[in-house]
Amino acid sequence: MKYFVLAMLLGLMQTALPAQRKATDTNTGSNYSVHNDPAAKQKPANPTLPVKNADSSQTNKQTRDTPSNPTDHITVIVQPPTSVSGWEKAYVIFTGLLVAIGAIGGGYAIKTLRAVERQAKATEDQLIETQKAGEESGRSSVFARNAVMVSERADILLDAASIVTSSASGIIGPDARLKLQYKNFGRTRARDVRFKVWMEIPDVNLPSAVQELPRMVMGAGQDQTIAFQTFGECLTEITFKQIVQGKIELRFIALVTYEDVFGALYTTRDAGLFDHRAMGFRVLDKIAG
Repeated sequence: MKYFVLAMLLGLMQTALPAQRKATDTNTGSNYSVHNDPAAKQKPANPTLPVKNADSSQTNKQTRDTPSNPTDHITVIVQPPTSVSGWEKAYVIFTGLLVAIGAIGGGYAIKTLRAVERQAKATEDQLIETQKAGEESGRSSVFARNAVMVSERADILLDAASIVTSSASGIIGPDARLKLQYKNFGRTRARDVRFKVWMEIPDVNLPSAVQELPRMVMGAGQDQTIAFQTFGECLTEITFKQIVQGKIELRFIALVTYEDVFGALYTTRDAGLFDHRAMGFRVLDKIAG
């Protein structure tokens, strides 16, 4: 609005300026006249010297070259400027309207530009927020997927390691054997399950104390038992006696690899040591991953 008022003031000033100039010029022209000094008329005119023996041509030449009498009265009249026509007034008014329209258009253009800038800034901020929300949603989705995989995956672990014997007395002899029991503690089945277990004695080769089962599938909550050969079949009598007396160590190592329903691969490693005092194996470490 302030641009429109300023433009109208400029137009009115341009319209009033020619009229003021006309009035000033009229007053000046009506009061302005130039007269020779009247006292100059009272002075006698300088007599013109007679010219003798002058022909007609020289007389005419002298007449043309002789200036007018300085005693003559000279009046100078300044004409006032002509009046402003209607076209000129219309031109001034039209120019003022163009200035006003230009000012209004400029004001609206500035407002529109500022509105566009604000809209662009708001759009940019919204885009940034959308990207952040998308990233957060992606992280939440990954977290939720990982949580589901952890809670619903198959999980095969060693459930028990024991020595079984056929003797009614329960004394561990050459007919006793090591038996390992695994269980799928997960909530879904495991596929491509592979078991490999063996017994080892430091610096002693035990080729017959190795068990490797074919690939299998284990459902949720399902058990799998792995039994070695008897100690009499795997060990010599002297070695067995030294183990029972605690003179040498007997260990077992068990590896289990499998794939869950989500396609992830896992490996479980267990190790146990024979305790001659308890006459049984105790698990040393359990590594699952």
